[in-house]
Amino acid sequence: MKDKNVQNGPAEAPASWLNRRSSARYAYQCPISLQKNGQRYGVGELIDISREGAAFKSFSPVQVGQSYTINIKGFGAFEATVVRSFDVHCYGVHFTIGDDQKRRLGKRLEEKLTPIS
Repeated sequence: MKDKNVQNGPAEAPASWLNRRSSARYAYQCPISLQKNGQRYGVGELIDISREGAAFKSFSPVQVGQSYTINIKGFGAFEATVVRSFDVHCYGVHFTIGDDQKRRLGKRLEEKLTPIS
């Protein structure tokens, strides 16, 4: 049964967006900031992160299908597209970054954090 509170990305979203568990995820709570079109958009708190994307709580509303830059303390800034919403004010994003940046992020995650089992 599909959870009515979850919104997946647009129908034309790549299959990789819908498989949100293709990479190891790491619990990591820290402040984040969001930018849209180069302008500060809002702030929030990271819930977890992987080399493919992240989940966070936002204190400003974000829209599924929209792209933002997410600044994550200790890891840097990443272009990302919102692929789902869940719970209250929580969102999942898919990083729209190149393979080299994904590899570097994955290595840093492995070095600093323990995967969620």
